[in-house]
Amino acid sequence: MILTPRSFQDRGADMVVKGGATFLMWDMGAGKTLTCILAMKRLGIPVLVLAPLNAATITWPDELDKWAPDLAYTVLHGANKEHRASRAHLFDVTILNFEGLMWYYKMVSRKIFKLRKFFVIWDESSMLKDHTTKRWEIMAEAMPIYSPYRVCLSGTPMPNVLVDLWAQYYLLDEGKRLRPDFYQFRSRYFNYTGPPRYVTTLKPGAQEHIYDKIADITDRLGPEDHIELPEVLHNDIYLELPNNLRRMYNTLEAEFMLEFSMGDVVAGSKAVLYSKLRQFNQGCLYLENEVGVPRGTPKRYEVIHDIKAKALKSLVDTAAGNPIIAPIQFRFEHEQIEKVLKRKVPFIGGSTSPAESKRLVREWNEGKIPLLLCHPRSVAFSLNLQFGGHTILWFALPWEMDLYEQLIRRLRRRGQEHTVVVNRFIFKDTVDEVVAKALATKNANQEDLFRGIIQRRK
Repeated sequence: MILTPRSFQDRGADMVVKGGATFLMWDMGAGKTLTCILAMKRLGIPVLVLAPLNAATITWPDELDKWAPDLAYTVLHGANKEHRASRAHLFDVTILNFEGLMWYYKMVSRKIFKLRKFFVIWDESSMLKDHTTKRWEIMAEAMPIYSPYRVCLSGTPMPNVLVDLWAQYYLLDEGKRLRPDFYQFRSRYFNYTGPPRYVTTLKPGAQEHIYDKIADITDRLGPEDHIELPEVLHNDIYLELPNNLRRMYNTLEAEFMLEFSMGDVVAGSKAVLYSKLRQFNQGCLYLENEVGVPRGTPKRYEVIHDIKAKALKSLVDTAAGNPIIAPIQFRFEHEQIEKVLKRKVPFIGGSTSPAESKRLVREWNEGKIPLLLCHPRSVAFSLNLQFGGHTILWFALPWEMDLYEQLIRRLRRRGQEHTVVVNRFIFKDTVDEVVAKALATKNANQEDLFRGIIQRRK
């Protein structure tokens, strides 16, 4: 296939080649992968790509096969990956998923993986937003193998607040723009309460100063800049807890515990309480202190209700043949849904192999799957799902705005011929409404960042 980039993709590749460190805050579907392939071909140096699992094992290989068959690549995942790591220096492009970073570190330490000066690409760099994680520490420690050419790719770079930007920009410029130390950065731009509240707020004028600092290596491309995307119709489906369940919910919320014959439900903190309340809304509660269960046995759960599962069945029954993709949060939801529907339902999650995920994605896009369940973290990044359907049902909303927005964009992409319908199951006056409000607030903060970058790039 002839590589014919669009003007903004050509411009993005030039920005990488001429400037080195670059953050492409491009909208989902803008062709970030193709832009990086253009830069690869122009630079002609070894490339290391870090990406979410399905992007590493499906999207990047597919795009390289399509646009750069002359570039030899290897994917360090699955069987024989150690052997492939030992031969990676023979390839132009080495692809690794973020979850494999600990293994990669061991390969480097044992000198199985030969180090070179890489053009490094972090696909969905928001997965490296936390500088306290081991994956970020490994990436920071690997600085000596990076060439000056480093690219962060993300359509959702700050899932929570501006403080999330520091770790990503440090990998690009080693702290040149936002200070070489995170705590210096936080002290300069934010008010931080510390324990027990742990509240971080911006100091006056800090937002504009941060935008000024990062503008020269940052490019923003919104959906209005590159394609006409289909409309999105949001449809919140409100559900009611019956009186007996409302009393149980209120008890758990007030007392941080519930007792059952087979075990207890205990929330030791406010964060754990929110998780337990979310489990409650989804229909089950994982048990602690189980009666008669040997230590080390996987946790069982108490079935509370199947209200959302029955509402899903009603939606499927009235969908008039339109396929639905439904993100879930807990394993028991899959079992509950299959029990109510009385049939097996395909699922893509953390335990799904790349080969099985690829098969399910293909069958979804061929219109062969009427209902596809997924964990949002497994499908939100880099997959093309726009050909199989246009309806999403958030069976359970995630806290993470990047997962929420990115998953919707799997369907709202070039090639989608219908309005994308985003349904959300929400129990009134519960944690569901808290999560929905949090997602709206995080998105508003990120839009401020995008507007600030665009103004400074003009």
